[in-house]
Amino acid sequence: MGNLLGSESLKREGREQNLQGQGQEAKGQLADFGQGVGDRVAGSVGGAAAALVGDREEQTRWQERHDQGKTRQRGAEKDMDKAAY
Repeated sequence: MGNLLGSESLKREGREQNLQGQGQEAKGQLADFGQGVGDRVAGSVGGAAAALVGDREEQTRWQERHDQGKTRQRGAEKDMDKAAY
């Protein structure tokens, strides 16, 4: 009887840890998504400003930030889509 109760307790703890892990993963995905969106916006605005003053080097740096943000955002979107299924 003691083994049965211990086994159920371990199962319950395992389920709780799994749910906690899923919650932490979701928070990380949302943070990556938000950071990606922010970098894309900043990259677009910074690139436009650099283009206005004709600074091609600065424009390239902002474009890289935009592209990195896009990659981060798309990666988070894929992860969130996988988690939904």
